[in-house]
Amino acid sequence: AAEIVKKNLQIAARDAGICPDRIVFAKKVGREEHIQRMAAGDLFLDTFYYGAHTTATDAMRGGLPLLTLAGESFSSRVGVSLLHGMNSKKATSLVAYSVDEFVEIAVEMAKAQMDYRGEALGRKLIDMDYSGDGDNHELFDWKAYSTDLDHLSRMMVEVK
Repeated sequence: AAEIVKKNLQIAARDAGICPDRIVFAKKVGREEHIQRMAAGDLFLDTFYYGAHTTATDAMRGGLPLLTLAGESFSSRVGVSLLHGMNSKKATSLVAYSVDEFVEIAVEMAKAQMDYRGEALGRKLIDMDYSGDGDNHELFDWKAYSTDLDHLSRMMVEVK
């Protein structure tokens, strides 16, 4: 089944005028290697209506810029929350509010990438605040998050 899927994706790419060789089928690896190889990409295009969740977080931890389209439901706003959680104008500039804007940003970034061959798009074009060692950003500080959540839960119980 996996080979049929690969072949169908390559055919669809070719039919859309995209060289099928540009599609990379990566083998399954451990979590840390998975996050590290995210840096090989240029731009993470979030899916819509049901956006990426853990995969978007992994991409950001690997330093890969995330482009997302804000939707109405929780499942279509996770990318928005992640980017807003960076507390950075550069990060929030990658939140689109319409399909046209999403395409416009993606095309603009792809065209700009042509001028910077050899270095990942996000690092040259927008120098995201979460690139490099993303684990040091408060968004990925799971211990602090757990402590804060525990504290807030205890406060709610006390107020009750």
